[in-house]
Amino acid sequence: MVWCVCVCVCVWSVAAVAREPQNLQHTFIIISNNITARLSWDEPDSDVKLSGYRVVWGQLVQSDPIQMDSAALTKVLPKVCTKYLVVF
Repeated sequence: MVWCVCVCVCVWSVAAVAREPQNLQHTFIIISNNITARLSWDEPDSDVKLSGYRVVWGQLVQSDPIQMDSAALTKVLPKVCTKYLVVF
């Protein structure tokens, strides 16, 4: 079973494109059958006004991160949040 975690930037304007979060770091903690991903990142260096971040995780389909399983979960975080724990 392969899992994928993604952090995206949310912006106020749909006409603007922000850069991806910088220095994305992750740690997977596996205890028995419990998996936790600890994520942290820095705000991107961008002129675009950020409204927050979107964290997406789920099981990969055919090892392709673009086509995540339909059971993928999403959490939208405020822009002041640069750390998150995902429990699988």
